[in-house]
Amino acid sequence: MESERIIRFLREELTESEKLEVLDWIEKSDENKSIFSELKNTMILADLFGKDKGRLSLNTGMAGVSDLGQHKKFTLLKYAASALIILALGSLLLLQRQKVYRLMHNYVEYVVPNGQTSNIVLSDGSHVYLNSGSILRQYGNYFLSKRELYLEGEAFFDVVSNSRKPFIIKTSAFSVVATGTSFNVQAYSNSDYNDVTLISGELSVNVNDKGEPLLLSSGENATMNRKTKKYSLSRIENHQFVSWKEGIITFRNTRLEDLAKMLERTYNVKIVFGDERTKEMRYSGTMLRYKPIDQILDILEMTSEARFEMETRTNEPSLITVK
Repeated sequence: MESERIIRFLREELTESEKLEVLDWIEKSDENKSIFSELKNTMILADLFGKDKGRLSLNTGMAGVSDLGQHKKFTLLKYAASALIILALGSLLLLQRQKVYRLMHNYVEYVVPNGQTSNIVLSDGSHVYLNSGSILRQYGNYFLSKRELYLEGEAFFDVVSNSRKPFIIKTSAFSVVATGTSFNVQAYSNSDYNDVTLISGELSVNVNDKGEPLLLSSGENATMNRKTKKYSLSRIENHQFVSWKEGIITFRNTRLEDLAKMLERTYNVKIVFGDERTKEMRYSGTMLRYKPIDQILDILEMTSEARFEMETRTNEPSLITVK
């Protein structure tokens, strides 16, 4: 089968009958499945690099070897895919040391460790800013009928408008659908509450697949209880939920237990409570994240009765005990 037809199949450019022909061909042999997988992985990597940096033009690339047999053509594509994987991983590690990329079977995974932040430019020009302790998955069908991502953690999205291809963020608790907007999503699985903050444009939040989606307008925040699936809607000051992107930690009437989780991610430390009652202490304030953790703890001690002891450990995060 011609490689061009497989590419058109991946881009959903074939008719229904033509799609069935490709599917039948794939199932005929393990070799066909391998060829299909190589082409698919090549296209995923091409999409990862964007339109102007590393975008593969397979039709152009094969034009000069049209006299070769199909087996040799696919062999060349296989080696091209392997070479691209090596180049991609090498380039990404050199240019973006703070990010970890994992090329999986059908998606690319971006991992940002605790204590770091990162930013990504997707192939459509959309910008994603990832907060500490976050994972973002970009699926191989991103450049096809829809732009679908999976988020664990927190990210700010500045989405390029495209009404024909919705921008979809899926999390473990809810999903967000947008076309061209700027918004923040906090979806840490170890948090009791998650939230979505819309800065500009419009978007919908689906908390329950069976219920009606929640529509947000600019300047609105939806906070969701992960256990009850209930949510509250409010008008907010934009900087309160997106200040982390500018290196500012903002918290309002926040429980110390929830603040501790934020500090663990931001400074890559481990916080334990020696007195369970201190978990319910509440704090409000603004801090600069580049300040050392010991200075942050000093400020918290000045504004409450809680006391913090920090133990520096080798090859693992420092341990902070709340008393």
